Amino acid sequence: MSVIAPDEEIANSSTSLASTQMLGASSVSTSLSAEAEEVAQKAEEKPKVPERVYPLYDWSTIAPYTNLHYITDLAAAEAALARFQPGLVGFDLEWKPNWRRGQQENPVALVQLANKETILLLQITAMRCVPIGLERILWDSAYVKAGVGIQGDCKKLWNDWRVNVRNCVDLALLARTVDNARWKGKYNQPIGLSRLCETYMELTLNKGKITRSNWEARLSPQQQLYAANDSHSGLTLLQHLLPMVETTVPAPLPTYYTFDLFEGLAYEASADHLPQEPWVPENPNYDPGPPPEPKPPREKKDGDKGKARRPPQGQQGDQAAATASGGTAAASAARRPRNPRNAETSGGTFGPTRGRGHHPRGSQVYRGGSHSSHQYYHPEQRVEPVTVSLGFLAIAPTLHGDAAQNHRPAAGPSNRGHTRGGRNYRSRGQGGHYSQYGSVPPTQRS
Repeated sequence: MSVIAPDEEIANSSTSLASTQMLGASSVSTSLSAEAEEVAQKAEEKPKVPERVYPLYDWSTIAPYTNLHYITDLAAAEAALARFQPGLVGFDLEWKPNWRRGQQENPVALVQLANKETILLLQITAMRCVPIGLERILWDSAYVKAGVGIQGDCKKLWNDWRVNVRNCVDLALLARTVDNARWKGKYNQPIGLSRLCETYMELTLNKGKITRSNWEARLSPQQQLYAANDSHSGLTLLQHLLPMVETTVPAPLPTYYTFDLFEGLAYEASADHLPQEPWVPENPNYDPGPPPEPKPPREKKDGDKGKARRPPQGQQGDQAAATASGGTAAASAARRPRNPRNAETSGGTFGPTRGRGHHPRGSQVYRGGSHSSHQYYHPEQRVEPVTVSLGFLAIAPTLHGDAAQNHRPAAGPSNRGHTRGGRNYRSRGQGGHYSQYGSVPPTQRS
């Protein structure tokens, strides 16, 4: 047993104390450095800029000398349309929304036209027809109709009221053509009317519940204001974007954003009354920019349950089972349970499962619940009938020839069918025939 001297004990204690102090100092310095890094990272992060709130667009403020006319009478509509001057026109449509999914879309109820002097709200469902003056204006190329998604509106107007529209300008395509540096992405990708107003006029449109209101009923003042703003904002955007066409290099062609719609099909705009070439929204000078980054894969949460997959059948199922158990496909197939009656009747052969109407000739189909299989018959084999107990009534298939003499009951798969008046009505396979209680294999007919 060794004895430590007092001097050595004092030295050891001082050494341990010094090491403890060094460890504490190092841990403190590590925590301080981590805190300093966090502070530096927070300082580098840019503060989030709050979303800008734009004032609402109001046509009466932008064009105080413009007159608004809400018309439901056919004669008054014809008189107002006769005074409507050609030039730049804001164009829009409204119709009653569907409240049930899958229901047929309601027809166009309101047509909005806006120029410098007048805003017309024509409720054609109340007139029960389209005014002749409206058809004339929409077909006249002297009226330049502008809107967002105007191609879809014109197609719907044709489908509902059989009205053609010429000289239509898609404001989203026009904005991508003259201001390509601001707008990236696909050329035919739509841009909302409210977003265009926020970008070029620093105003926004009121898109609330009123968009889903009933446009076939008498319009309220709020509905009239909303409809007037939609058409007039289209006119204002067209007035702002058209001068930019002259400064765009190379000079864009009008066919990049303008079209005629005749009988539901879009054609290139022309001065002739008949349609020319089919119109496709494309601009060879447009730069879509870099492709967007792919979306990150969705992380599966603990509460998510995946869909149960149906296990494979046949040879693939045997191979999959063999791979999972470490055996061979033959051993897996041997372990698969078989119906003893099917093995005895058909020699242990299972026919392929097929759809209704594709049963092989000389086969009998047994159906019971989800069970469906084919048994192939041979003229020398005995046919065992299937007895189905339906309460007090026992139903068995009709047998002919040697099969009737060799009859003996045996358990087997269910042979249920729809019963009516004591008969069993089932679908027969190809080559079978209907009897009083079921179909009989063709090889067993007398």
